[in-house]
Amino acid sequence: MLRVEHLQARYGRSQILQDVSLHSGASEVVCLLGRNGAGKSTTLKCLMGLLVPNAGAVSLDGAAITGLPAYAIARRGIGYVPEERLIFPKLTVAENLSMGIWHDRSQVPASIDRVLGYFPRLKEKLRARGNTLSGGEQQMLSIGRALMAEPRVLLVDEPTEGLAPVIVQALERTLLALAASGTSVLVVESKLAVASRIAARIYVMAKGKTVFHGKPDDLQDNHEIRREFLEV
Repeated sequence: MLRVEHLQARYGRSQILQDVSLHSGASEVVCLLGRNGAGKSTTLKCLMGLLVPNAGAVSLDGAAITGLPAYAIARRGIGYVPEERLIFPKLTVAENLSMGIWHDRSQVPASIDRVLGYFPRLKEKLRARGNTLSGGEQQMLSIGRALMAEPRVLLVDEPTEGLAPVIVQALERTLLALAASGTSVLVVESKLAVASRIAARIYVMAKGKTVFHGKPDDLQDNHEIRREFLEV
């Protein structure tokens, strides 16, 4: 569904992505692992049109989307959950969710009901402002907002960072449920344990390049890759 080939990108004169290739199919969770500074978040920003790559190609269902603006990529069916969550702190949960609908505002109530099926914890918080939510609830809200437009591909940046284990487990179940419903889920993750539980396939990045691709068991068995590119 989503294919990335030899992607390169820079910030100013600094070349961040050197050679990133990956693909994510329908009904699967794919995880992107790597140390801080490997280029994982930059990769997602390129896929979402927030940063224009200087080389390489991105395609969705075989159609090129490289370099398109973010709104055009969203309309083609890609949703994005940034690492910073970026919810609207003074808007209510319901208002935050409604911001995720761009195509048909009449579908807001039905879409909110569908999102609450994934995140029932938000149901009793619909009138609460975003800045009153816990970190885990804010993460749920950020993912829920991205789901309002029913994306075919969901990009999620570090969803479990800093969250309690019980919330991490709930998010893992949600991501797996989304994949089971047919969504392609690409997750940037820093924890190998989390990736091993949810991913059908794992990519490892280092210095702006993809240096490994395989199933979780393949990575567990590859001590050299884990030692050189993941372990501290």
